[in-house]
Amino acid sequence: MTDATRAVQQHLYKAASSRALAYGFDYKPISQLRDEQALEEFLARTEKLAENYELGTEPPVSETAALLGGVERPSAGSITLTEVFELYVAEIAFDAQRKKSPAQRSSWEKAKRTSINYFVQAICDLKIGKIERRHALQYRNWWADRIKSGDDNGDRPTPYTANRHIGNMRSLYREYFSYKGEEDRSNPFRRISFKEDRSTKKKRPPF
Repeated sequence: MTDATRAVQQHLYKAASSRALAYGFDYKPISQLRDEQALEEFLARTEKLAENYELGTEPPVSETAALLGGVERPSAGSITLTEVFELYVAEIAFDAQRKKSPAQRSSWEKAKRTSINYFVQAICDLKIGKIERRHALQYRNWWADRIKSGDDNGDRPTPYTANRHIGNMRSLYREYFSYKGEEDRSNPFRRISFKEDRSTKKKRPPF
């Protein structure tokens, strides 16, 4: 999803919310009205809409969408992983970068971006809300194959390296949804790691 598309969706949602409030209702997407089985409220909204238009006159689509929930609420999970990372660098990780020099910030970002790029290479650039446990396990298996057989250059990463990149995915997922107010969202990368040999263990920096 491009920034332009996201901006349009957000504009449509805000406009629908404002129109619904003007009629005396909170905006609710049709999926929510249906899930709540709010037949009386649905009829009340329909009657309110009809009050403003003569019999046989069809209300504008924008008015109908506002009262009957024709615009879906933009969700936190509707942007891709790489878009999430750009937001992370620009806003979410402000404190992590604040005291770093330009060179340190560049190195920090490059290391984190590498983890994201590995996931995109192994799976694809999924919308973050669509990442499931099966994708996280696929990513672990991708690393297991590299540890066992080597990467495209024949190099074999250590379990420590794989854990660091999996951990970066786990942290990014957690911190993004926490930033969006969904702190209790189940993390698909939880409790996924490889057992490390003592010789490869190092102090792992935070994401």
